[in-house]
Amino acid sequence: MKWLNRLKSIAKATDGQSDTTGFRGVTDDTMQRVENITRPPDGRTDVRAPKASPLSTLTQRELQVFNLLIQGQTLAKTAELMGIKYTTVNTHQKSIYKKLGVNSRAECILRYGMK
Repeated sequence: MKWLNRLKSIAKATDGQSDTTGFRGVTDDTMQRVENITRPPDGRTDVRAPKASPLSTLTQRELQVFNLLIQGQTLAKTAELMGIKYTTVNTHQKSIYKKLGVNSRAECILRYGMK
């Protein structure tokens, strides 16, 4: 959106000048069109997309591991219940922690398990 701010600054710079070429009218018309194009349909001024939940970034398998871990299952028991190796569960746990921005199971439960 830097180009929009630059276009606005160019338009403001011509405010005090006499306009014999019709440039100012074209600039105002162009600015209005640009603002209409860039304005979100719901009228928000913030054009960034709403933030998605960090849990939505987890894969299906990571969600399964996540649910078992916040229920208090150990890594070994989680591996047994899911029919996969302990090291695979450990890898999933590391990935979950990284995606959620947590450093421990307790922090994971406090942030995401109590909802």
